[in-house]
Amino acid sequence: MRFAKWDKEARKSKFKSFNSISKTMPIHYQNILNYFDNRSTNAYAKSFNAKSKRLEHNLEV
Repeated sequence: MRFAKWDKEARKSKFKSFNSISKTMPIHYQNILNYFDNRSTNAYAKSFNAKSKRLEHNLEV
């Protein structure tokens, strides 16, 4: 698999940004695959959560 090869090389590199991405990718791997398989994201849920938090904040003020 290309990702596994890239991950191995990224972990060996001295670039901090590659190491950071390499650590983050396994956490979000399934969501990333879902996007490419189904073109689906969790953007709707994130937007809904942001709006509800904004509303909650406004009610507290």
